[in-house]
Amino acid sequence: GKAVAGLMRELAETGAFRLPDAVLAGLRDGFASARASEAETAESIRRTCQETGQIVCPHTAVGLHAARACRGDPAVPMIALATAHAAKFPDAVEAACGLRPALPERLAGLMERPERITVLPAELSAIQTYVREHRT
Repeated sequence: GKAVAGLMRELAETGAFRLPDAVLAGLRDGFASARASEAETAESIRRTCQETGQIVCPHTAVGLHAARACRGDPAVPMIALATAHAAKFPDAVEAACGLRPALPERLAGLMERPERITVLPAELSAIQTYVREHRT
């Protein structure tokens, strides 16, 4: 905690921080990262649809692209978790794969439903109490 607080203080004061070499080496050993351009994202949507029949959202497509780019041994399974329904981004998905995703049946009429908002204090206990009292 102290180390993170120090880094955050350095970030606030200078606009940047530097991780110690040992920490950075540990992160590089345990994590991989990649990015996807808009064209690569569209290609990932198209490819996923073509190869699997699944229509994915742009965020999921970036994750799939990154997973493919970072995958080491092809014999080791790679799992990517979807982040949103493709119907949240119908124009981008349709442009990428030619199919316009429909809202799931349970969300039909969503845009006509009233919006409901509950304002809670920025306190963990208040959020925990609210979730506990409203879970189904």
